[in-house]
Amino acid sequence: MLVTVRNSGIWTFVLFLLFVASPSFADTRVAATCDAASVQAAINNASRGDTVTVPAGKCVWLTPVNIPAGTNITLQGAGAGVTTIDATSIGTPLFVAVGNRRVTGFTFVCGYITIDGEDWRIDHNAFTCGSFQAGVYVAGYRPQASPKGLIDHNSFLNRRVIVYGYPGVSLAELSRTTQWFDPLALGTADAVYIEDNTFLYTVFGNAMDCQHGGRLVFRHNTVTDTYLEVHSVQGTARACRKWEIYENTITKTNFDVYRPMFLRGGTGVVFNNTMTGAFGERAMSIDNVRDVTTYGLPFGLCDGSSPWDGKADATGWPCLDQIGRGGDGSIFNGTPPPYPVQMSEPAYFWNNTLDGAPAGVSVDNGSVNHIRADRDYFVNKGSKPGYIPYPYPHPLQRLPPPLNVRLLP
Repeated sequence: MLVTVRNSGIWTFVLFLLFVASPSFADTRVAATCDAASVQAAINNASRGDTVTVPAGKCVWLTPVNIPAGTNITLQGAGAGVTTIDATSIGTPLFVAVGNRRVTGFTFVCGYITIDGEDWRIDHNAFTCGSFQAGVYVAGYRPQASPKGLIDHNSFLNRRVIVYGYPGVSLAELSRTTQWFDPLALGTADAVYIEDNTFLYTVFGNAMDCQHGGRLVFRHNTVTDTYLEVHSVQGTARACRKWEIYENTITKTNFDVYRPMFLRGGTGVVFNNTMTGAFGERAMSIDNVRDVTTYGLPFGLCDGSSPWDGKADATGWPCLDQIGRGGDGSIFNGTPPPYPVQMSEPAYFWNNTLDGAPAGVSVDNGSVNHIRADRDYFVNKGSKPGYIPYPYPHPLQRLPPPLNVRLLP
């Protein structure tokens, strides 16, 4: 386009070369009602990148809704408390496959979302029930790719977030996984981020859990009458791979919650958390399940006899995936012994408070022979050297809505 500009009596000709791409439209498909069949029909009619909106109402779902892989769809209700899905009879109302974008604006009653993939967002929803169960289940169905996404600005009543890397159930399946071989990558986007949520419990249960090589960051959340947990090796399940837990408020009021945190495997950082209330355990707890039970084969007890452990001393230390282990030195080929050597990557705890005083760490359940201070973990010795938290808020919170939206029935 040629533009003529008058400047101080001198005619200046400025040539603007405009490179304009053809507009790419993202359609908005409107579900006729909030019932499962109408929502599924709108999803099935959507194209890649579309938004499917669900109107206000309360609907009981007797069958789950599936968002197919690779469609990059946003599923948007009219708002938490406005679009309500009662999933009491089916448990899982919504399966979100790899390659989708967002679920926002719903209340889910006694149901949970199952999701896998990268760069997804679950936000501004309410998950509520009178009994304890999942609210968001990050499934991790791919043996060589960990889930990565954002769960933010949701409210959870007796509902938790579960993060699994890959829940293989046999040695053959475990030999195909890379979750414990891939770099630890603390302070990066390589994790499920759980931030700016509220968790309130009236029954016993944990607000979060992690296993099977899962990777999570739990930050800037408000937690009341529940606790945070990650699991260790149990059965054929590998432990949680990494955890970063910081800037949370954890409060015990009336419900009987024994400890604010219970970390049982993997490694990471815990800092700047404010804990308040008469917890039975006046510290953050850590242990190794295989010190007291096997939970079935193949791993057995970590007592110096199992081929799965490091056996650097007579106790069997280091135990597979225990607190302070950073990863496998090579990919497991499915035929122990011996198991690949695991690198040392101590966990760090600093600047956490319990009722205003510095919070300590308690090694529980007979794990003191395997989990030792200043070797496997450090408490109030400063921050982890070289660690820098990932930017907050998560960049997925700042993504703008799609442009050029057209409304279609």
